[in-house]
Amino acid sequence: VYPPLTAGICQGNSYNFNNQMLVNSGTYFDTLINYLGGDSIITLNLIVNTPSSSIINIPALCQGDHFSYNSIVYYPSASGTYYFHYLNYHGCDSIVSVNFVVNPIPIAQPIVGNPSITPFQSYTYLVNNTVGYTYNWVIQGGAIQTGQGTNSVSVMWSANGPYLLQLIQTTSTGCSDTLSLSAINSNCSLTYNVFQLNNTPVCQNDTVKLVVQINTPSTFQWLKNGNLISGGINDTLLVTQSGNYQVQITSGTCTVISNVNSIYFNSSPIVPVINSSGINGGCGFQNDTLSSINSYNTYQWNTGATSSTIVVNQSGVYTLTGYGSNGCHSTSAPFAVNLSILPQYQICIASVDSASGKNIVIWEKPSKVGIDSFYIFKESNQLNIFNKIGVVGVNAFSTYIDQNSNPQQQSDKYAIGVKDTCGNLGLQSVSHKTIHLTINQGLGNVWNLIWNSYEGLSIGSYNIYRQTNSSTQLLNTISASSTSYTDVNPPSGVLNYLVEAVNPTGCSPSARLKSNNYSSSMSNTVMVNNNTGITAIDNLNFSIYPNPTNDNLNIVFADAKIRTIKVFDVTGRLLKSEKIAEKHNTLYLDNSMSAGIYKIGVIEENKAPVFVKIIKTQ
Repeated sequence: VYPPLTAGICQGNSYNFNNQMLVNSGTYFDTLINYLGGDSIITLNLIVNTPSSSIINIPALCQGDHFSYNSIVYYPSASGTYYFHYLNYHGCDSIVSVNFVVNPIPIAQPIVGNPSITPFQSYTYLVNNTVGYTYNWVIQGGAIQTGQGTNSVSVMWSANGPYLLQLIQTTSTGCSDTLSLSAINSNCSLTYNVFQLNNTPVCQNDTVKLVVQINTPSTFQWLKNGNLISGGINDTLLVTQSGNYQVQITSGTCTVISNVNSIYFNSSPIVPVINSSGINGGCGFQNDTLSSINSYNTYQWNTGATSSTIVVNQSGVYTLTGYGSNGCHSTSAPFAVNLSILPQYQICIASVDSASGKNIVIWEKPSKVGIDSFYIFKESNQLNIFNKIGVVGVNAFSTYIDQNSNPQQQSDKYAIGVKDTCGNLGLQSVSHKTIHLTINQGLGNVWNLIWNSYEGLSIGSYNIYRQTNSSTQLLNTISASSTSYTDVNPPSGVLNYLVEAVNPTGCSPSARLKSNNYSSSMSNTVMVNNNTGITAIDNLNFSIYPNPTNDNLNIVFADAKIRTIKVFDVTGRLLKSEKIAEKHNTLYLDNSMSAGIYKIGVIEENKAPVFVKIIKTQ
């Protein structure tokens, strides 16, 4: 008899015992043959733990106030009940309900009245009268004559400033807001206008732009709630916080101050939490139901759906944006749905293939268990929208060459996905973006290299290479924080440049042991001519014909010397190199060379190289 076993599961899950999927608490038995050939009993005590639930009641809040849960701060925009997932002490997914009431703060409004004053004169300032509000006025640089406790006061300003008028307005629920107006002693006037570019309600993380229109040369100083804004000295101001804004304008000897622009940023709703109906993965598991734990006025999924619940039948990453009654919104964290029995697999590197001149995608082949094939995706002409461009079988080498790519023209972004033996496609990998190199000539004998950052890996540095007819040289290794480099003293002649990013862990596109092959992302190769003394095509000291040609070229010189003939494609990639020593030579163009334009280089010792463009017709 074996000692009893005890196991615990969460409600809704199952426990595999003796090929039975157990879902209820209880004691279960199984018989097995021990090493002596006798029957033995295994006893299982199974406990099914139920999810916990709890309710938290938050004291009444004012709009803009916050509460915290699980060390995260929330700014609710409306009264209601929010729900949060957590794991209880059994490790079961449980829910806590948070009930709260959000009371509105007073309506944001400017104080109306003249901000450009003359001392010892009486001025009236007011706001709209709202039932249930109480008003408390505070004066700096003056005195209230009448109206304290009402929505309108009469103020006598003193001889000396600064002049500041504040109003604390409070609702019947005890929520308050402070309005401010700065005044200035001014005996002049200017014609100007201050306006707000976006007059619609604004939300947290929005930006409001205030602009001054004036026809005379002026200087500016912006104020918020009567206080100077450091650095606010331009004719525009970008506002990201609620408050009362004014601008002090000086033109010549005249200084005035504008009326108040009251700006209020509405609170965004709580960040949505996406709930899944079941455990992802498994044969026969063809869809998943996603829903929002919290309620919103309207819903917007990244699929385009506008319901609170959606059914998804593809592996992928989903997000939900919830909109509150004030028009503000919050977006959930990405939620990954994997309908495959396989985990997410990743690209190892994406590069330019030296043999084909096309982009190549490389991944490390995992165990074949459960894998049917690998899908290759390429970013379309829309950001982060990928189209399937190829399929690689599980038994094939784990690389894919994109025959439709043009590395000389642009970089491309790729991802892979794995189709399992159940027929389900798993989560798409993190995307990788190739390196596209461009070159321009600077002042003097210099070449400027510029390229885009490699994406998909944490790259620490880039290697910059320069190739001549005789060698390949590592010019420099620079930090990945830079994506440009200048070759300040290149040699004469035809030069090729390329940039390399190395995967620090290496890549092995097969099941064999790792090697250093396929571990770098190479950019396209860019060819430049750094020889100002190159012979013009109409002054050649040899003949080359026919041009265009179908399959071969005749190259005839005036004498017999050892020369090197090189053939390049339009990208500058070397296709063929031959040494010749005859006056009359025949250069055969391989059948693998498609119709197009090629460059023939004739290199002779102690002479500048000569290059001729030829056309291959078929």
